Amino acid sequence: MFKIYKPQDEILTTGLTVLIYGEAGIGKTTLANTSNNAVLLDFDNGAHRSAYRQDTIRIDSWNDIAKNFSDFFEAINNYDTIIIDTAGKMLDFMIVHLEQENPRLIKAQMQMYGELKKLFQDFHRRLKSLNKDIVFIAHVKEKDEGDFKIKRPLMVGSSYDIVVQSADLVGYMSVTNGKTLLDFRASEYIIAKNCGKINIADVTGLNNIDGFMNKLILETKDFLNKQNKEQTESINNIKNIIKYANDINNLEEFNSYVISFKEMKLTKPEKLQIWNGIKSIAENKNYIYNESRQVFEQGE
Repeated sequence: MFKIYKPQDEILTTGLTVLIYGEAGIGKTTLANTSNNAVLLDFDNGAHRSAYRQDTIRIDSWNDIAKNFSDFFEAINNYDTIIIDTAGKMLDFMIVHLEQENPRLIKAQMQMYGELKKLFQDFHRRLKSLNKDIVFIAHVKEKDEGDFKIKRPLMVGSSYDIVVQSADLVGYMSVTNGKTLLDFRASEYIIAKNCGKINIADVTGLNNIDGFMNKLILETKDFLNKQNKEQTESINNIKNIIKYANDINNLEEFNSYVISFKEMKLTKPEKLQIWNGIKSIAENKNYIYNESRQVFEQGE
């Protein structure tokens, strides 16, 4: 049985996907390790350099996961946050695995990237199904776009698009004027994503940021859930106002209700939706709106 969510139904954000990218050695792994109850999937063999190190699974090849799929997901299911360090190295392992499984892919690059995309999608979909927070770490790559050099996460093939599109937050970590900054605001210079309306954060001195990523994730969830709740309440309010207008069968009462609706504390989009609904109801009742008098009149 499928659960169908109506527009007025509240959908809570539980598992969040975050992508943090930047130069090597800047502290991305340390930052990610300030997440809540995390396990680090160490594809890059660099977990030992991180402060706040939490439980770690060292991955030496994709076969470590592919041949022990059920055991792997059972092991990580006890954690609240899954950290993948780095996304680029994980994809490299996937490519080697695919070439070992099908050597013809070595020369068939288009087919290779198609298989890589499918493998990555399946893995990411399974991670998302656990309803955990997922933090991808990636190195940075510069790409020329006209007169600009754009900073973007370093990942091969279409997997870059999959991660960025599915992520709730994409942040660029850099050093500017001696300060380490984390920026989720997109610009002509960096790829970023900021569904939580997060301000640029100073994460200088990573030894003093214990719990930073956990707080950031919780605040983003709260923001999204509050936004969702407000949207749900708005939709229900609009429906109730329109329904009440539909139940009025007296022209004078109908016009009085229209006046009272205009005085309600509503946003412009809410008022527009309600007005369109009221006009549709009026048309069914054969009420014609007189623009000059700004009232509905009985049609002929």
